[in-house]
Amino acid sequence: MAATWKRRAVLHEHIWNNAGMETMAFSLNPRPWPVVSKSCLCHSDGIKDTLTSFTEITWNTFKDAAFLRKDTIYGNMEGKWDTGPFGGYHRSCYQMYTAKSHIERVVRKRKSEEISDDEDNSEMQRELPLTRSSLQSTNIKSCIICQAEKTDSKDRRRKEKLTTCQTLTAGESLVNAATIRDDQRLLVALDGQDLIALEVCYHRSCYRSYINVKIPEESKKPE
Repeated sequence: MAATWKRRAVLHEHIWNNAGMETMAFSLNPRPWPVVSKSCLCHSDGIKDTLTSFTEITWNTFKDAAFLRKDTIYGNMEGKWDTGPFGGYHRSCYQMYTAKSHIERVVRKRKSEEISDDEDNSEMQRELPLTRSSLQSTNIKSCIICQAEKTDSKDRRRKEKLTTCQTLTAGESLVNAATIRDDQRLLVALDGQDLIALEVCYHRSCYRSYINVKIPEESKKPE
């Protein structure tokens, strides 16, 4: 008998070592062994009711509700579900915690908050200043414009050869086109660089198409 109580005490210490677990509406009530059976595991503030012991069915329903809610009870009970059923619940607390309509509201609210957080993060990222580390790295040994291999338009069996930037005019045209296009990846990669010394490469077809860009009408208007 003493050995049995000792095993129970060790089990309880493992289960309830995170005391004081609470949510906005429900709390996981930790109690010292052996009075754990007198605690409501999904207690809602203000509820006073007769305690009912969990069965396999009610335990699994309680577990499913926690998995859907993903609340504090869910987090603190992680890894402990397989040791149940243990403890008990107030019927009113259990009914509210496992009610489908209540769970659906919780899930909708959580998803709405996640979407809002994603939008806030995207807005913050758009406001961050552009730096080399925050942009996609550019491989100058590949076509600086398309960053990929390209089939030769005259011979589909071959890849189009790369041409290195060999004149200041070619380099300036490339930077000017990137400025007009607001191509931040290219502007950051070429900022302050000597394109000739850097041996920047590009496909002739990509270069011709890239620099063939019109200046926006707003830029042409005199100040």
